[in-house]
This record gives sequence, C-alpha cells and structure tokens, in this order.
Amino acid sequence: MSPVPYAAMLVASHADAFVLLPRLRRIRPDLAWQWRASMVSAAFMLCSGDYAVAVVDADHAEPGFEGLLQQVYRTSSGTRLLVFAQEPEHTKHAFTAACNWLKLVSRDTLEQALGSPP
Repeated sequence: MSPVPYAAMLVASHADAFVLLPRLRRIRPDLAWQWRASMVSAAFMLCSGDYAVAVVDADHAEPGFEGLLQQVYRTSSGTRLLVFAQEPEHTKHAFTAACNWLKLVSRDTLEQALGSPP
C-alpha cells in the first residue's frame, strides 16, 4: 500500500477528536486526516515521514511526550508539528514552548495556525 501523499494526523483524546477532526477536515480538505489517541502510537507512524502535518494536543500528553516529539522531528523533519493547548503559556508547557522546531498555539487559534490549503 502506498502512503497518502498529503497525510495528516490529529493526536488528541477521543472527546477532542470527535469535535476537532471534522473541523480540521473542513479547514484542510487537501489533507487525508487520521486520528490517534496516544502519542506513542502516533510517533511510530509519524516517524515514517509520510505525514505533512501533525496536530497534537499537549493537554492530553502522556509521560515522555516531548521526547516523542523530538524523535518525530529528527526522523521526519518534513512533517510540520503543530501543538496546541488550552493555556500554552502555562509552565507545564515550557519545554514544548521553547522548541523552535514546532509551533505551540492556543486551542482557540489552532484553525488559524493550521492555515488554508495551498
């Protein structure tokens, strides 16, 4: 099976995915969206390099979240990492916010940060 040329992934809780996935598909219909509840399983897939965009919920992050993001960045530097949180300025997101190779945004500005299709 060949990979989808413009694949995208949402990593979020089931409840958030239920709300966000339809919105993301409307905003960026050019991307073939998938959903994963766990960053562990998502990172395994994202490291393949077959994904154009990964949208990750930092509020839903499990232990080792930042390390998994770093692994995705190292192995798939062409994948745009967009991380969102309810309060991105909160100290629990300080490490993620300091990473200049990803974008950390508020949940309210997620759609703007994702942008429109090229």
